[in-house]
Amino acid sequence: MPAMTSRDSMSELTALSGNDPYWNGMPGAARISRSGAGIDFEEFFDVSGRCLVSLRDGINCHSEHHVYRGEDLVKFHIRLRGTSTISLDDAPASEVGGPLFGAMIQPSGCAKVEMWNALEHQRWITLVLDREAFADVFASALDVFPVPLRNLASKGAAEPFQLRGELRGDFSSAAAAMLESKLCGSMRRLYFESKTLELLLNIANYFNATTGKSAKKQNLTLRDREKIRELHDLLKSDSLPNISIDSLSTELAINRDKLMKGFKQMYGQTITETALYFKMHRSRSLLNQGQSVTQVALETGYAYVSNFSTAYRRFFGVSPKKDC
Repeated sequence: MPAMTSRDSMSELTALSGNDPYWNGMPGAARISRSGAGIDFEEFFDVSGRCLVSLRDGINCHSEHHVYRGEDLVKFHIRLRGTSTISLDDAPASEVGGPLFGAMIQPSGCAKVEMWNALEHQRWITLVLDREAFADVFASALDVFPVPLRNLASKGAAEPFQLRGELRGDFSSAAAAMLESKLCGSMRRLYFESKTLELLLNIANYFNATTGKSAKKQNLTLRDREKIRELHDLLKSDSLPNISIDSLSTELAINRDKLMKGFKQMYGQTITETALYFKMHRSRSLLNQGQSVTQVALETGYAYVSNFSTAYRRFFGVSPKKDC
C-alpha cells in the first residue's frame, strides 16, 4: 500500500468536502459513512489550518493496513476503544489498545505502519499538528512537555517519540461528545473547534501534571511512594469502599496533604479522578458482560440508577444503555 501523508489527507478532504450532510458543503471537513456496517464512519476537519483532526467510530469489515510518511508531525491520540498494531521507524511492532492517551512524533522520512484487525470496534480521535503549529499552540507551556517535544518546537532535530498513558476522564468525555454529536454545518464546526481547543488544553494540563515544573514537587520518601502505589492498586482492584481522604490517610499512615499532592504528582490525576476512572471502566466491562444497568449501578456503589447513568454519560459521553 502506498504511503500517505497528512497533506495527502487534506487534499482528499478538500475533494470530499460537500459530499455529506454533516458539514453541508463546508470546506476543510468531511464525514465518510460506510454502508452495511451500522455506525461506521471516519471524519476529518481542519482547525484554522493549524490542526488536522481525525475521528473514527466503527467496526472494520476487513483488516486494514496503512503506511504514513513522516512530516515532523506531532500526533495526540485519544482512544476509547479498539486495538491496532503500530511500528514506527522500523522499530518492532507493538499492540496499542484502548482506552489510552498517546503522543507521537513522526519525523520526516520516518514511516509509521499501522494495522487494524477485522470485526473490531474502533473508537478514537487523533489531533495532528506540524512543528510550527505545535510550537505556536503550546508556546507558553512548552516547558511542561517531554524533551523530544520541546526540541521539535525549538526547531531542533525531530526524533521518533511515543508515549502511552492512561486515558483521563477529561479526554474521554470530550472525545465521546464529539463522536456522539448530531450537530450539522456551521454549528458542527463551531462545536468541534471548541472541543478541539478543550482537548489541547487538557493535553497541556496532562503534561503539566505528569512532568511540569509549575507545581511545587512533594518530597516523597520511598515509604511515601510505596503507600501511594498501594492506594493506586487498591483503587484499580476496586477493593476500597467509598471512604474519605481523611480515612485513607489514617489507614495508610501518611499525611493527608502529602497523600493528595503526592498521588497527583505520581499519577497525573487526583485520587477522586482516578477512583472514578477505574469505577467507570469497570462499569463498562460489567455492562459488556451482560449485566443490567441497575445491577452495575448497585455493584459499583450507586444507590440510585439515575445518578449512575448521569455519571456514566458525563464520563463516556454516552448513556450506559446505549453503550452496552
